[in-house]
Amino acid sequence: MLRYLLAVVAPAVVVWAVRFYQPGLGQMRGTPLLAVVLLCSRFGGVGPAVVSTLVSAGLLHLFLLPPAAGGASEGRLASLIMFLVVGFLTAWLAQRKRVE
Repeated sequence: MLRYLLAVVAPAVVVWAVRFYQPGLGQMRGTPLLAVVLLCSRFGGVGPAVVSTLVSAGLLHLFLLPPAAGGASEGRLASLIMFLVVGFLTAWLAQRKRVE
């Protein structure tokens, strides 16, 4: 249960830190969230990694991506899809590593 709690809390802490230091990150706002997903997959397993990926994608969409002018933007959607693909791939690879 603690692994899942950390999978929810860690992305929120990282988003807070990224918003604080946002000017220095430029276009790499989502990279620290991928690091959280990687750590959750390594130490928590596939379940916490999937939860961390979903929570991180939601927080990325709500707080870190620049607002789209006039509705949904294709670039914003592409960023979220790419983040989800990399996050789920990371979870899957971590599971394969644990099985071997």
